[in-house]
Amino acid sequence: MLIASVSLSKLSWMDWLNIIAFLLTIVGLGATWKQARDAKTASEQTKIAMSEAQNQVRSNQLLILIPQLRWTASELDIAIKDDDPELALRQLEHWMWQVGHIRGIVDSLEGEHGAVKTKLQKSVTLASRAGGALMGDGIFVKDACMKARSAIGDACNALIPMVGSRSTQVSREVES
Repeated sequence: MLIASVSLSKLSWMDWLNIIAFLLTIVGLGATWKQARDAKTASEQTKIAMSEAQNQVRSNQLLILIPQLRWTASELDIAIKDDDPELALRQLEHWMWQVGHIRGIVDSLEGEHGAVKTKLQKSVTLASRAGGALMGDGIFVKDACMKARSAIGDACNALIPMVGSRSTQVSREVES
C-alpha cells in the first residue's frame, strides 16, 4: 500500500519518468515475447516447408529413375530372349547400381515403405545371384535370370504406385 499512500500530485517529474519507463518496459517485454513466439512459429513453418520440398524433390528423382529401371528390365528381357550372357550381366549390374540409389531415396522419404524396400532388396539379391550364375560356363541366360527378372518386375510394380501417390499429394499448407 505504499504506492496508494503517495498522492499522485506530489510525484516529481523524475518519478513520473520512472513510472512511464516501467510501463514502457512492460510493453517492450510483451512485444519481445510476441516477436519471439512469432519467430518460433515462422521457424517451424519453414522447417515443414523445407521437409515438404525435400520430399517433393526425392519423389521427382524417383519419377525420373523409374523409367531407367524399366529400360534396364526391358534390356534384360532382350538378353534373356537372345541368350546373351554379357548383356544380361551388364543389365543386372545396372539394376543393382540403380536400385542402390533408389533405395537411398526411398529410405529418406517420410512414411512407411517397408514392402517396397523388401522387394527392392529381394531383386538386388536375386540379380546378384543371377550375375554369379552367368559367370559359369554352359548355363542358359533364361535359367540364370528368370527369378531375378520376376523380382525386378515386382520391385518396379511396387515403386510405381508409391511414387504416383506421392506426386499427387497436396502440401499441408494448402490443406489447412
